[in-house]
Amino acid sequence: MSITCRVLRELAGVEQHDFINQLCGDQALRLLSPPSHSDAMFFLSADERFIIRTITCAEKKVLLAVLQRYAEHLRR
Repeated sequence: MSITCRVLRELAGVEQHDFINQLCGDQALRLLSPPSHSDAMFFLSADERFIIRTITCAEKKVLLAVLQRYAEHLRR
C-alpha cells in the first residue's frame, strides 16, 4: 500500500517530505469540526493543503481493495 500511496502523492505533485512534515512535524493538525453523523473526524494540516479523515475498519477494507486499481487509473 505504501508504494501506491507514494504514487498517488507523486501524481498529485505532492513531495513526500512535505507530506510527512505536515502530518508528523512540530505543528499540530487542526480538528475541523466535531465528528460527523458517520463519526468521522476531519483534520486540517497547518499549511491547509491536506485534509485527514478518520475511517472505519470497513472503509479501510474497501479503500485497500480499490487503491491499486485507482492508482493505475490515474496513471493512464
